[in-house]
Amino acid sequence: MVGDSSLSTFSTRQGSHALARQIPLLVSVALVGLFLFIFDPLLFTKPTFFVGVIMIFTMAGLATLQPSAAISRWSILFPAVDIIAIYLLSFDSASQLLSILYLLPLSWIASMASAVVTTVSSVFVTALLIMSTLLNSTAPTNDQQLWLYLFPLVCLVLTISINNSKQIIQSKGILLARQLERLHQALDRERHQQQSLDFVLNTIDIAIIRLDRTGQTILANHAHRALVSRFGAHQGGDVIASLYHLDRVTPYDDWDHPLNRALRGVSADREIVWVGAPDSEQRALLINVRCFFDTAGLPDGAILASTEITEEMSAGKLREDFIVTVSHEIRNPLTSIIGNLDLVLDDASLADDLRRRLVTASDNSLRILEMTTGLLDNVSSENSVVRLEMKPTNVVELVQAAADSIRPAAELRGITVHVADEHPFVLDLDEIKARQIFSNLMSNAVKYNVEGGFVRVTIRRVAAKTSSDSSVLSVASNYVELRVTDSGRGIPFSEQKNLFQRFYRAKSVRGSSIHGTGLGLHISRDLIRRMGGDLRIESIENSGTSAVCTFPLHPLQREPHSLSPQVSQLVIGENRAG
Repeated sequence: MVGDSSLSTFSTRQGSHALARQIPLLVSVALVGLFLFIFDPLLFTKPTFFVGVIMIFTMAGLATLQPSAAISRWSILFPAVDIIAIYLLSFDSASQLLSILYLLPLSWIASMASAVVTTVSSVFVTALLIMSTLLNSTAPTNDQQLWLYLFPLVCLVLTISINNSKQIIQSKGILLARQLERLHQALDRERHQQQSLDFVLNTIDIAIIRLDRTGQTILANHAHRALVSRFGAHQGGDVIASLYHLDRVTPYDDWDHPLNRALRGVSADREIVWVGAPDSEQRALLINVRCFFDTAGLPDGAILASTEITEEMSAGKLREDFIVTVSHEIRNPLTSIIGNLDLVLDDASLADDLRRRLVTASDNSLRILEMTTGLLDNVSSENSVVRLEMKPTNVVELVQAAADSIRPAAELRGITVHVADEHPFVLDLDEIKARQIFSNLMSNAVKYNVEGGFVRVTIRRVAAKTSSDSSVLSVASNYVELRVTDSGRGIPFSEQKNLFQRFYRAKSVRGSSIHGTGLGLHISRDLIRRMGGDLRIESIENSGTSAVCTFPLHPLQREPHSLSPQVSQLVIGENRAG
């Protein structure tokens, strides 16, 4: 770099090498000498001209000895000596054209030294030009006087322009160097982060693959590539070739493949699939798929994480086999017990006390049989796939029918069941499954209610607020809400997060006479979600509970849904607390 006010700093560009700057002057002097030898050969007899030529050639020779990296403050001696040499060349010449050669060393100084040195050099050249003109002519002509005025001015303007341009270029060079250094630092950080990410991803056992919007692989860790190498790739890529549904026989078609769904913007959460052909080794995977979207909201690729859960699935299968075996063993003698109790109860001669005891035994036997049947239905459903038959359905009629079915049990405990008289809503639902869901929720509301309580069912169109006034609702509503509210014991807040887990029962009912298996809410919510809606529980301990179903008022067109096996059968009459 060149300093602004000293000669201590010089340009380190390759063009600053002394020989590279000396050659243009050397060539110019050689050409000028050739023409002067032809047109003015007497000039070569002048000692000053000859000495000037020798000095220029000598400086060119010395420039060849200087290393390219040895640019220092002494490098300015080359153009300084060249100025003296040019003065000697033009000293005895009647023509002033040789003074044009001053521009070469002046431009060299302007590109190497500070603005002060550049200006001093221009003034020095002007003095030499005036001295040479006065010594060769006592009465300068008008042309010579004009030359004395214009040429120094041209030299000064040219050298200052070169010096300013040099400083601008050097400033930009410094800026570019800093930006390049920051870029290198950013690249180093990015490289380090990428290495750290690769290390982490390749260390964990979870198989991870990242695809762009076209389905091309951006990233895949060792665990995923191991799965691909073990079970084959789809169309030569990095996606596992074949996935099978929970029955381990029905393959996913290309349209329904989790990654193809993700590329369309549909995520998957904790979906269980099987890999490997049915007639070979199969492994179970728990997959989670997340979609990426660009600024326009369009799908922009996806990431899939797969965790092998074969051992867990095997353990679950053993548990289910155990449940099936025990349930079968219990149900057969229970059926016999209930049948014999019914026969005994048909005897009109039984004493009232004995009949009361036999009725209690029969009721408890029926409860055990109901729980056993529910367990068998839930387990057996895992080996089948039930499809939803979606069609326009009058929700109010289904709710009224479900309410009529549970009124006898409610009246025995003095519980009133009221369904609000609402305008009939027609929704796209599976009619049979929807009635099972509503019956299950109302049965729970009766089962966990207090004596003499109430069950209230409301159906309404839910609208979005359009102002700060909570009473002002927009005309355009987007979903229908069905709310089943009871006056029962409520559910503690600490237990509400577990309500939808399979086989979960709240602590407050585990030791009570209220029977259940903890499957109703889990299955009901899954069915509702398959129909495009959702189910949530709102409860305050000792203040009652509300089961809230929401369904889209104008659902999108959808293909037939396949239920996950563990929810393909709705268990009626399960407890609301799981």
